[in-house]
Amino acid sequence: MSGESFDFVSNVVGLIAVILLALPALYAARFGRLATRLRNLAPLDDSPEARNMHERAKRDLEDQRNAWGPSLNFSLLAGTFLAGLSYAIAILKLFVWRHS
Repeated sequence: MSGESFDFVSNVVGLIAVILLALPALYAARFGRLATRLRNLAPLDDSPEARNMHERAKRDLEDQRNAWGPSLNFSLLAGTFLAGLSYAIAILKLFVWRHS
């Protein structure tokens, strides 16, 4: 296998990992935004409007929490594994070409 082949395989595996890891990252970003909104809407006053906004934010956060499913779990695990594999291929290339 030539050095360019190692580079190509490493880059393709890394690209797939980035795509897979983007899904859980988007989920986490939305979850963080909703958690911040819930914190900012903490009912400081007892007005019905403030309580309704707080309850709506709380429901949105719970819905987002329940949206985590097996596909996002697979995406996180596979993306992490492939990212590590991408680096392992690059390191392997260094040893193969240095010792040949």
